[in-house]
Amino acid sequence: MNESEFNFCDNFAKNLNYLRKKKNISIKKLADDIGLSRATLSHYEHGNRLPEFESMIKLALYFGCSIDELVFHGTPINLSELKEIDTMDDIDNLISDKELLNYLINKKNLLEHYSKEINNKLNQVNTILNIVNTKINK
Repeated sequence: MNESEFNFCDNFAKNLNYLRKKKNISIKKLADDIGLSRATLSHYEHGNRLPEFESMIKLALYFGCSIDELVFHGTPINLSELKEIDTMDDIDNLISDKELLNYLINKKNLLEHYSKEINNKLNQVNTILNIVNTKINK
């Protein structure tokens, strides 16, 4: 696990644990409700593993939050606000330089991580479609 994946896992683990406890549910109840194993959820909450994209979506829907909130804990930065920044003072008013940089780097790394997973799924779907088309055209 590289450093950016570790940061995602750590943030995600804390946020998942917080949301689960806020809702006052056990890992078993959460596992049953969303169709994941208790062991998998335990790995997530201990920061041992980063969830697959489908699991991340299930959890976000279950808790009524965005994936950003699950990973970054809080309201995501609005890109239209970033376009309005003219001076360093404006950035200081929005968020500290370091926090902004870390947010953007983590966001980029998370998108890259899940882009690879989505591309793999699309390739699988395309392979299946090609097989089906070949069978139909025979």
